[in-house]
Amino acid sequence: HNVAATGESHSRTLLRLMWCLDFIGTLIVYMLAHPAASMRECCSKAYDAALAPHHPWIVRTAVAAGMIAVPRKEKFLRIFNGDQAKAHHDMEVCMKYMTPLRESLWAFYHKHNLTGLP
Repeated sequence: HNVAATGESHSRTLLRLMWCLDFIGTLIVYMLAHPAASMRECCSKAYDAALAPHHPWIVRTAVAAGMIAVPRKEKFLRIFNGDQAKAHHDMEVCMKYMTPLRESLWAFYHKHNLTGLP
């Protein structure tokens, strides 16, 4: 009996956390590549790329409506780590360490056919 494949283990939860890492990574990459983009645009692009494929229409619609509550980028950057230059540096460092982790996790999940857990 393969417990991981049934979703009755922590494998399913880790998969959801991997989706979250994909969202955060995509958000950071978009913010770094498009510094003039609004936070709402950055979040929408990251959601569409990383999480929307895993959600049904009703969730995608609710998320789209909720994007109105996304704070301005300046506020986000202050919360993240102060000014834009410091936040930019910290996001680059974050990606340096997060990217290999994401790649390793996804490689393991693909190897063991765990990407389609319910």
